Amino acid sequence: MSYELEGTLKEVFETKTFGKGFTKREFVITSSKGPDDRYPQHIKLTLIKEKVSLVDRFKPGQRLKITFDVRGNESNGRYYVDLQAWKIEAGDGSGGSSAMGGGGGGGESYDDDGPSGGRGGSKRPPRREYDDDDDSRDFGGGRQDGMPF
Repeated sequence: MSYELEGTLKEVFETKTFGKGFTKREFVITSSKGPDDRYPQHIKLTLIKEKVSLVDRFKPGQRLKITFDVRGNESNGRYYVDLQAWKIEAGDGSGGSSAMGGGGGGGESYDDDGPSGGRGGSKRPPRREYDDDDDSRDFGGGRQDGMPF
């Protein structure tokens, strides 16, 4: 399942190379509800393998729309979550600071198929809306010390 996030590019880190040529690069997007948001979110995403160069086209301060997958794993009884980006588009400047879920959008797109290629050219399903008042989904897990994150 893919997700989308809109925000401002805050920082891009150096590419790291691990054993057997595996490469990884992290970057941070600042997402907020608007110019008066007192608590903007700084979200770190990851690019791997041949995708590490996708962020090279953009500069800090530029509005972007990122398409990513949520990846999780376990190591020695600890659980980790990684947001792996696979598509980066220049923001279209039409407002709406942050969004999760599928959807359209404008701007120039870069992914593994080149500019404006998309993933196989297929259309995404419509975005699902959830009613927070009647949300019976149980995500389980969570911290044992009472902290929300």
